[in-house]
Amino acid sequence: MKAAHTLNFVVSGQGRRVVFVHGVGASLESWEGVVSQLGDRYRCLRYDLRGHGNSDKTPGPYSLDLFVDDLRALAASLGWTSFHLVGFSLGGLIVQAFALRYPVLVKSLVIVSSVGGRTAEEQERVCQRARTLLTGGASAHMQNSVERWFTDEFRAAHPEVVQQRVQRSLRNDPASYAAAYQVLAESDLIDQLHGVQAPALVMTGEEDGGSTPRMAHAMAGRIPNARAVILPRLKHSVLLEAPERVAEQIGAFIEDVERQDASSDAVFERGLAARRAVLGDEYVDRAMAGVDDFNRKFQHMVTAYCWGECWGDDTLSPRERSLLNLGMIAALGKMHEFELHLRGAVRNGIDKQELAAVIQQITVYCGVPVGVDCMRTANAVFKNI
Repeated sequence: MKAAHTLNFVVSGQGRRVVFVHGVGASLESWEGVVSQLGDRYRCLRYDLRGHGNSDKTPGPYSLDLFVDDLRALAASLGWTSFHLVGFSLGGLIVQAFALRYPVLVKSLVIVSSVGGRTAEEQERVCQRARTLLTGGASAHMQNSVERWFTDEFRAAHPEVVQQRVQRSLRNDPASYAAAYQVLAESDLIDQLHGVQAPALVMTGEEDGGSTPRMAHAMAGRIPNARAVILPRLKHSVLLEAPERVAEQIGAFIEDVERQDASSDAVFERGLAARRAVLGDEYVDRAMAGVDDFNRKFQHMVTAYCWGECWGDDTLSPRERSLLNLGMIAALGKMHEFELHLRGAVRNGIDKQELAAVIQQITVYCGVPVGVDCMRTANAVFKNI
């Protein structure tokens, strides 16, 4: 199936929503073994990255922001406003960037065989591979890749799986493959990972020379609520060589997150993330800095109940909730709150033309004086954006 914005995707199973993002040169099929092991207890979304599989082969250059935009558009088109997010290799970088930009959408984060905190030597090696791919094509790139990807035992026991993976890479559009690999080679978010708000699991193979255990521990150390798991004796292609072990870790982690999410502390943290996403860090930091013994319970109630329970319910999207809030707050005549939520509406993707239509609707049903106040407030906000 193809989304309107050119990405090929597959949705399967029922239950909790999980999005899987594959690695460079691969396709959504690389998750087949893991998804099969997880069974039907999850609603799984897999898709081909742009330039890969059956998605459109758009010209480069590519960027992490571009891949994040693609995922956001796909999730929005399906009405997915809250989900667990899993990424492998380049996909692991994409999900890191996505969690940083859209924290309210990500219930948990699983980073598999990905990178963060490369040394200068590691950076040079991956850049050399990117140059080889660009100048020599996939065939030259494959010469040393198989030994990096699979253990000797697996290559001997399952040559057909190895060959299928090689052929998958060779079938890639050369320009798209090189453009995507350049993103893998140039991207490193280690210094931003302290901003990840979702609980995270970082895993890699014990013998993965490109996505090393050191990197996995470094990423888990930077993310506030994260742990690292090292899969013994495995190299890079853990999805193909040991899908049952990867699925076991993912399934156990998601179930643990779901149990924790039911607690009041988790609801509060989810509410705080939603509050920050809509109202902005500056406003929330100022509100939380003013917490004392007198107002502590009030602030907790507002954050957990209003933002965690209400805004955290994915039945309505943040965009839809913003539209509702603007109408209700205007009807109450609370222009200070209207200004806050108008800024939040902009953060949630509502544009000026839509806001003008909202204010027109408010004017019809709440009266001209209220509409004038709303328009005056909106004009002031847009002058400062």
